[in-house]
Amino acid sequence: MKNILFAAAIFLIVLTFSCKKSSENPANNLFIGADFQGTTWIAQPSTEVLTNDTLVVRGFNSASSAYMLFKVKFYGVGNYTLTAGSQGEYYTSPAGTNTITSQYKLDTTQTNTVTFTSYNFGTRIATGSFQLNFVKTSGGSAFSNTANFTSGQFWIALPPE
Repeated sequence: MKNILFAAAIFLIVLTFSCKKSSENPANNLFIGADFQGTTWIAQPSTEVLTNDTLVVRGFNSASSAYMLFKVKFYGVGNYTLTAGSQGEYYTSPAGTNTITSQYKLDTTQTNTVTFTSYNFGTRIATGSFQLNFVKTSGGSAFSNTANFTSGQFWIALPPE
């Protein structure tokens, strides 16, 4: 039931933003959202391209002081399977500190996918979906051993070329 409600909420967000006039700044509408451990997780996205042509997509959730990121060699619309633990990360860091309280890498025993469903070359806006599964590499017993993002959706702006 929660997945259905989450999917409906994401659909309404995308529908609302896609109906706005084109004169509005699409950067104000960017988001990353997913079902995280049974709750809705919404984050502010940022992107960068590393020197080896790898697109890094980050999401910051201010409510939980948590960061999630994934890395892909972006070639446009399509499905991307993440197979290396270094292609994704999830960590928590209390606001205003440089301290990481828990850290996770991709669980390569699970299926981890990112799908880019659209990409506009003019605006550099991309939309898509993802499912990412992480396993804890550090952090106390207060933190779960896994961190799973399901039914993920994103609307991001790629950095200028």
